Amino acid sequence: MRALVFLVALALAAGSAAAEPTAPVVMELFTSQGCASCPPADKLAGEFKRRDDVIVLSFHVDYWDYIGWKDLFSLPISTDRQRAYTSELRKPYLYTPQMVVGGEYDVNGTDRQGIESAIRMLRKKGTPLAAVTLSRAPPDGVRIVIRPRGELQGRASVWLARFDDQNVTAIPRGENAGRTLTYHNTVREFRRLGPWHGGEVTHELGAGEFAVGGPGSSGCAILVQADTAGPILGAGVIHMPRPGG
Repeated sequence: MRALVFLVALALAAGSAAAEPTAPVVMELFTSQGCASCPPADKLAGEFKRRDDVIVLSFHVDYWDYIGWKDLFSLPISTDRQRAYTSELRKPYLYTPQMVVGGEYDVNGTDRQGIESAIRMLRKKGTPLAAVTLSRAPPDGVRIVIRPRGELQGRASVWLARFDDQNVTAIPRGENAGRTLTYHNTVREFRRLGPWHGGEVTHELGAGEFAVGGPGSSGCAILVQADTAGPILGAGVIHMPRPGG
């Protein structure tokens, strides 16, 4: 009887562990509409976007804008963020398409196996330090709650990325001239909300952040990150429903 009780308890514990949601891994693609080698990476980002265990963000850089076509979604902050990663990860130069996984692994954006390997390595490191929850706040805002799962060592920041779910663009000039390309979770705004000192904190975003049809109105991701461009300590995402959706 004791053995039976033990087995039942073990099965319930295993079921509870299996039911616990997996913290998402953040995948940041640095891309450009002026880069001929980027479309396969943009397409791959769209495939990963369908998964529940990752958060895909496409950062369009602006340093290829001079070669015939100005990227409609390029932002100086995207280039600044990639430069910060280049320094932090000790890479010799900027390039596209680059995928930074979890703030720790640099992978070519077209390398599916390399990206999957980076995700697995992050999973082996265990539960992220910060649990990030995003929920709707009436009337049309977002409430962000960050809770610690351990002790913070060093400094950390909370970053907000507002994005478009999907953009389709016909490219008339430059290296991708004549192509119509699709982009996924295109970052339209990226900014620091403030520091994270390791305790529970709440942020609220007003309804004006998500004006229907405006840039970045599809949703937002919150990243808790060590230093400026260190490991991602926790992340969450929320998608804002479209009218009639």
